Amino acid sequence: MRKFLWATLIVLFVTITAPSAHADTYAATFTCAGTCAFLPTASDVSFPAPTTIDVTWDATLVPINLSSGSLGVDQFNDVYTWQGIAGNPAFPGEAFFAIQDVSTGDFMVDTASLTGLVTLLPDQGSLTFSPVTTPEPSSVALMLIGVGLVFVMWKRINHGLAQG
Repeated sequence: MRKFLWATLIVLFVTITAPSAHADTYAATFTCAGTCAFLPTASDVSFPAPTTIDVTWDATLVPINLSSGSLGVDQFNDVYTWQGIAGNPAFPGEAFFAIQDVSTGDFMVDTASLTGLVTLLPDQGSLTFSPVTTPEPSSVALMLIGVGLVFVMWKRINHGLAQG
């Protein structure tokens, strides 16, 4: 019985003194330079690179690997540009999508097959990443729960109630 109480106190102490975890998930926001036929969207990504960003442009999914190569590690606060081209006469039925990290000079490009033959002017613009907030319980709330648990266990032990 008392061993359980001591184990609870140790777990509570470790939980309270553990360092805070920082979220490393970022939302991608595409903006257009000029007139775009299609504005891309993307899933949330994690940094630092290497990481894969799944970009949907012109109803086509294009996975692009952000680099951690010799030019530098891509970070969420770097300056990025993007460009998408579909229906190039030399490659009909394919979409090309590129992301450039202007801060490091990295250039990532990937292709995907289009569902139909489309001829479009290239779309281009900038790409930014913003942190995704993750709600977490406060330290005070966790401490109050722990103190309440210790108080309840202490009352049970003193009154001889069954643990259960």
